[in-house]
Amino acid sequence: FTIQSFRGRTRNGGAITANGVIRPGAAADQQLDIRLQADNARLLEIDLVTAEIGANLTLTGGFANARLAGPVDIRRAEIQVPDRMPANVVDLKVTEVGKGRRARGTTQVSTAGGTRRVPAPQEAPPAASPFVLALDMTVNAPNQIFVRGRGLNAELGGNLRVGGTAAAPEVTGRFTILKGSLDLLAKNFEFKRGIFDFDGTQPIDPRLDLLAEATANGITADVVVSGTARQPKIELTSPQGLPQDEVLAGVLFGKSVGDLSAAEAVQLAQSAASLAGIGGGGGGILDKVRRGLGVDRLDFTQGENGKGGAVQAGRYVSDRVYVGVEQGIGANQSRAKVEIDITKNLKGTAAVGANSETKFGVIYEKDY
Repeated sequence: FTIQSFRGRTRNGGAITANGVIRPGAAADQQLDIRLQADNARLLEIDLVTAEIGANLTLTGGFANARLAGPVDIRRAEIQVPDRMPANVVDLKVTEVGKGRRARGTTQVSTAGGTRRVPAPQEAPPAASPFVLALDMTVNAPNQIFVRGRGLNAELGGNLRVGGTAAAPEVTGRFTILKGSLDLLAKNFEFKRGIFDFDGTQPIDPRLDLLAEATANGITADVVVSGTARQPKIELTSPQGLPQDEVLAGVLFGKSVGDLSAAEAVQLAQSAASLAGIGGGGGGILDKVRRGLGVDRLDFTQGENGKGGAVQAGRYVSDRVYVGVEQGIGANQSRAKVEIDITKNLKGTAAVGANSETKFGVIYEKDY
């Protein structure tokens, strides 16, 4: 069978083509000889990943053992990190009852008392030979691999080699962060180093070497991520040699741990727990209180010059409307506020205080 022409289009206007020969009666290693090409084809488009690729692959071999080889170029990819990750994934052990057995029937046997029917013996059919697809591919992505979400905004690039089989791929190579930032602990950390090393482990689990840095109130904080993607290790250090709690207090509030107010101490504990990954994915102390109160937002804000501050809480009454209240600490007034999403980047705000002072405003936001 000769595939003279095959052509398809993806949603973004990209193209997929194929041609080649299929020989059912040939030797086992000559049954398939097919060439697959992709030109700016969007082959992934789900909530978490969108990818547009180019490829020039060959599928050769037989119906039992085949080989897929050639280069794959990732032209652009968008990876969205979900807002909340599960604490863990439970591995459910599943036993399929009756798998591989013949349907139950009866057979007729003769005995001294006459003829009767008994259940027929159940025999498993011979197992089919598994299909093995060997991989010999290179993945090239010099840039435009964007990872966004949960405070992360980064562009990656790199090269990988994919070997092994489709059932157990072996990935080697490296991806690096070309530029990016991490919004962590209410501060913007710029990436100074970002390396993801793939060493062919099974299952795929890249080694991490990330460094992000932020400076505030005369203190430099470095977030260092090491370990692997499945078991990352996060550390907060400082070139000044300060302990972690002092680094947090200095960067967040510009003061020592001993000088923090009660509200600031709670926020410091929340930040430390978030950084260390404490809480089983629940988000820490403030998040537990927030869920207990049934609100969508709950946080503390600091007043000017480290004095006062406020507690904010509220809920989204619809997809585009947020209603909240803010109770000041000390002499500050309480007030209610409403936020309305006019467009993706434009938001309208209104607030009214206990003294009937009313404020209106418009906020424009855009990520670059």
